[in-house]
Amino acid sequence: MEILKYILLTIGILLSIIDTDACAQDYRSSPYFTVGAYHIDGRHTANGLDISDDFVDAICMGIGYEFRISDPWGILIGGDFAISSFHDSYSEDFKKIALLSISTSAVSLSLSPRYYLVFDDETSFFFGLLSRIESTSSVARFKFRNKDDVATPRGNSGFQLQHGLEFGIRFSLSENVDNSISLGFVSRDYGSSINKLDLKQSGYFRDETMKQSTSLEIKTTFYINKN
Repeated sequence: MEILKYILLTIGILLSIIDTDACAQDYRSSPYFTVGAYHIDGRHTANGLDISDDFVDAICMGIGYEFRISDPWGILIGGDFAISSFHDSYSEDFKKIALLSISTSAVSLSLSPRYYLVFDDETSFFFGLLSRIESTSSVARFKFRNKDDVATPRGNSGFQLQHGLEFGIRFSLSENVDNSISLGFVSRDYGSSINKLDLKQSGYFRDETMKQSTSLEIKTTFYINKN
């Protein structure tokens, strides 16, 4: 999490030199919904299994409400749901003997303060802190060439406190709808559920040893402005 410390320091320096008259637009309190994608493990592998062929490991969606505290400040309260999966195979004599698929899901509640900086009448840059309580769930399924398919019991984690930060840009789509695109860095621990799966029962795969890591997260959010 060292990168987060440096980014927070940069933000603090930026705030100290910003003209205090350059406040954000007078956004209204409003409901929102969001869709996004993120990594579940920044190392891209877990005990030899490739879990990231491309950027997307998990797809997420959520709803919430942004409360306007003052001109530049807002607080977002919301809930998210995410799903993901990754795969591996075991081969002998160039034939696949066993296939492994691990499916994961996550639910979270978030409370995120945000600070807006104005660009023009319809566009604002923003940055904020991310704090959420998240729980993950995982299940592994095996498909074999010469025996029946099986699945592991589901592994569940307790609720864990995750943290990070985000920055992005917000702009107006219409009179009643705003849109924002943001990039965030968030701590996550899918290993709390994946490590509980008994992969050794397959006879071919080893148990996972995933650790908590920082996820790169991209989101787009739509705000429904009240008249």
